[in-house]
Amino acid sequence: MTMTQTPYTPLMMMTATPSWLGLSRAERTVFTTTVIQPLLEYYSDRVHVRFYDAEAFAAHCSDVAIFTALDLKAYSFLIEALCDTALFTVPYFVANDVLIGLENGYQALKKSASEQSKSSSSGPSASCSLMRLPGKNLEEPYAHSLE
Repeated sequence: MTMTQTPYTPLMMMTATPSWLGLSRAERTVFTTTVIQPLLEYYSDRVHVRFYDAEAFAAHCSDVAIFTALDLKAYSFLIEALCDTALFTVPYFVANDVLIGLENGYQALKKSASEQSKSSSSGPSASCSLMRLPGKNLEEPYAHSLE
């Protein structure tokens, strides 16, 4: 996966269930290498995944999966494939929350608005109308009052 575009970064907060915790570490390794790893490898040209343990630092989840994808459809297909496994059917884990963001999204907004203004001299297009609100300056996005 090349990162010339701004990638989406979904974060999935999960909690390990007693079904997972009841497996031996060897059983967990077998499941991960025979079921989860092949799915991650299949989508690896479109979606990258990193896993973090959080149980020592958070009460609302035990693990966090951080995905990076240019294509939300590929990310969605990976999640659907994972949902068809024991990871979520037994379930071994429960997904508590999913957050999604764009890394440095404000910079992408600024770049997009700049490119749009260069390509159109007749005013904002419908796709950029939110980026050019009257009286707002993209150079100083937080300079306006919230009144």
